[in-house]
Amino acid sequence: MAPIGSAGYGLYALHAPVTYTLVIYGLPWWSVLLINLILCLAVHHLIERPLARYGRTLRQRIEARPLTVSAGRVT
Repeated sequence: MAPIGSAGYGLYALHAPVTYTLVIYGLPWWSVLLINLILCLAVHHLIERPLARYGRTLRQRIEARPLTVSAGRVT
């Protein structure tokens, strides 16, 4: 259950349009549930985690950069 919990936002953001589309196509409820879970886990691993990792790296680079003062400006 932990992977589903960590991918909670993906499930929250995607479940409605995916569910509506699959129900319109007449898929049974168990396959709709399974597809929603697979899709949210895939989005979490392929998009959310790499972007979060990139954000942490970017923040560390910015924090590690020394401040310089030149001509009254801090850069």
